[in-house]
Amino acid sequence: MRPLSLVFLTAAIISVSPIAWAQNIPRGFLGWHTLQSDGLPVYSLPSNENLPSATRDQCIANCLQTDPDYQYAFFWNTLDPHDSSKTIPHCRCWRYPASDAYVSGDPIGGCDLQGVGHSYAELATQPKYIFTGCWSALSPTAPQPFTVYSFLQCLGICQQRVTAKTLKYAVVQSDPIGQWYCRCSNSESDFLPYPRSVMANCEERRFYIYKWPQSVGPSQAARKRKTRGTSRR
Repeated sequence: MRPLSLVFLTAAIISVSPIAWAQNIPRGFLGWHTLQSDGLPVYSLPSNENLPSATRDQCIANCLQTDPDYQYAFFWNTLDPHDSSKTIPHCRCWRYPASDAYVSGDPIGGCDLQGVGHSYAELATQPKYIFTGCWSALSPTAPQPFTVYSFLQCLGICQQRVTAKTLKYAVVQSDPIGQWYCRCSNSESDFLPYPRSVMANCEERRFYIYKWPQSVGPSQAARKRKTRGTSRR
């Protein structure tokens, strides 16, 4: 097995213009899962009603309006039994992340474009990060990975590591035996997609890259408070 620190330039390379797809990427996308044998996501019961939603964004909004404690939204499409040229959107909400395995899916988490009737998207309803897509390569300067227990643990650890600097990127990756790997960085160059055009389906070994919005670190905030206090004297 090749070491995970190597840059992966694997098959299924997809060239996409950042301007063309940026608006279609779900901010809180976490991954694809296979629908259960009853055609529903994990945790769902046939007696649970689907929330009305035409898009993933409406699904997230309706989950939060129904119960602010719903931290995750599940969104998928099925074919209209009366018109095979149309699809029917479905939305379910839950307080906990999905526990079933991740499966291959659209490279930018395009929930509205994903194949119908077999998989669903897991979305964080109030994410602190921005999903940039799934990539098959990283910058050669990217730090070595460390192991984590889950997808979400990586995002949480990277957020906790913010000290005097602002966290820029977190990268999550898995292998065929179910091991998770994580990378965090405060450097823009570490996780700038390398090259920008190398995107691939979200699946094992791909790099799920998340970017944190610009924010004020603890030390910066302290300096600003001190400056304001001095200026009032």
